[in-house]
Amino acid sequence: MNRIVYSTPAKDVIAQLRQNKGYYLTNTARDLSQSDFKNRILLHTDLLAAPSRDKAGYFSLEITGGASIHVDMLRKQVDPFTKLKLLRKKMPYTMFQTLCRGVNLFGYRPYPQNVIRFTVQQFAKYVDIWRTFDFLNHIPNMYAVLEEVALAGKINEPCICFSTGEEHTNSFYVCKAKEILSVTGKDIILCIKNHGGLGTPKRIGDLVASLKDAIPDIPIHYHGHNTDGNDVGRITEAVKNGAAIIDAADSSFTGFYGPPPALSVIQTLKELGYDAVGIDEEAIIETSEAIRDERRHYAQFESQIKGFQPTVQIHKLPGGAMGSSLEQASKGGFLEKMPDILHKELPRVQKELGNFWSVTPGSQILWTTAVSNVLGDERYGNPSGDLKNLLLG
Repeated sequence: MNRIVYSTPAKDVIAQLRQNKGYYLTNTARDLSQSDFKNRILLHTDLLAAPSRDKAGYFSLEITGGASIHVDMLRKQVDPFTKLKLLRKKMPYTMFQTLCRGVNLFGYRPYPQNVIRFTVQQFAKYVDIWRTFDFLNHIPNMYAVLEEVALAGKINEPCICFSTGEEHTNSFYVCKAKEILSVTGKDIILCIKNHGGLGTPKRIGDLVASLKDAIPDIPIHYHGHNTDGNDVGRITEAVKNGAAIIDAADSSFTGFYGPPPALSVIQTLKELGYDAVGIDEEAIIETSEAIRDERRHYAQFESQIKGFQPTVQIHKLPGGAMGSSLEQASKGGFLEKMPDILHKELPRVQKELGNFWSVTPGSQILWTTAVSNVLGDERYGNPSGDLKNLLLG
């Protein structure tokens, strides 16, 4: 099976994924930047990496979306459309991917329908694959984005947000997947968004197997984080149970809270008899060598707490929120309180608020509530406006 390249019609992409004999690999450079470098990786660095990334044969490059849009504009003074135009010139073969927060778009609060639709229309001129989620797994919150992506002829990749808890069962996620399909039809990719790097490899394998049993014609994309150091294990089980696409990143920039290194994933799966479709391993190595010396310029933006965090299975704070939360704690002078916030208060708050999914903007609501409870005079004594609005529906 050959590599899928930019400008391939959406239906042909889905058809090829359905015939998939190996697995495809997405380079989640955007998520890596957000999780381990607080979104500070510059366009200059991405342009240096672009030629070898294009040669590497990735299914897609996630290079925009999430918090990167507002950080590009406010901190880096970069036009997000100019960024995509410049990268496309250096990457003629690779599909570009974005992460969209549904009704929250690339922000933290709901936007009006006309703003959502116009924004998607403009970004769809440059973005091929739309990974869209809602932090409450409330499918209607994704309708407008899903409709506009389909109208633009691009690829919809709606997500089911994964977490652990008694209520987060395989049957729950299968029902959510079927609810998505009732809206989109079958010509989509379904993403398991494991934003916190939660669960064991077996748990993820079981979920993929359940989804493949229930909806066998739908290609599944597993997205995870390596916060606990175990995402290669989860990826392995996902592929063994039928996932068509998985995520990884350039090894010279991988850290603790983002995706694992691509070559490690490829080598692990190869020994088990699973080949990465269209991948050029030498180009993957070449990419890391091309940008290795750039990392020192971002040292000030790396995490204030080094090392993997197996305790993420307790506090569930996602990779994308770890870096920004630690930065806030450092600037706010309460870094020493982080163990109490993460390991005691945050799990308690999650349980009390209904164990919803700790992903943007839910993760920010949980985080700010836990911080306020630890630093304030009384628990829930100073609730944020977002928490009040969430509780009010």
